[in-house]
Amino acid sequence: MGEEIQVHKRQGNLEPFDRGKLLKSLTHAFHKRPHNPEEILIRIQDTQEYLQKEFDNVIPTLAIAESIMPHLRKIDWVAYVRYASKYKQFKEAGNTHDPYTSSPTMT
Repeated sequence: MGEEIQVHKRQGNLEPFDRGKLLKSLTHAFHKRPHNPEEILIRIQDTQEYLQKEFDNVIPTLAIAESIMPHLRKIDWVAYVRYASKYKQFKEAGNTHDPYTSSPTMT
């Protein structure tokens, strides 16, 4: 883990992995939602360690989102939808899924 982790952005450029950016994004997703900030930090650490094992030192942006979203879904559905909407590019509310059923929600 001595080498710097790079993130491969959608536009094709590379930039250093920034835990602060991930924390800011998750903090925004949990805005006005009940949560344990320590749990969020643990999930960030777990995600970073997992991604380093899977991708060496260059990690696609989408891989970061896809690895953190299952944790968010278990912690808070609203925070999950907020975060996922940025990466999954939901076109309308009907594209989300109700956490209590396997069917899409109807708007």
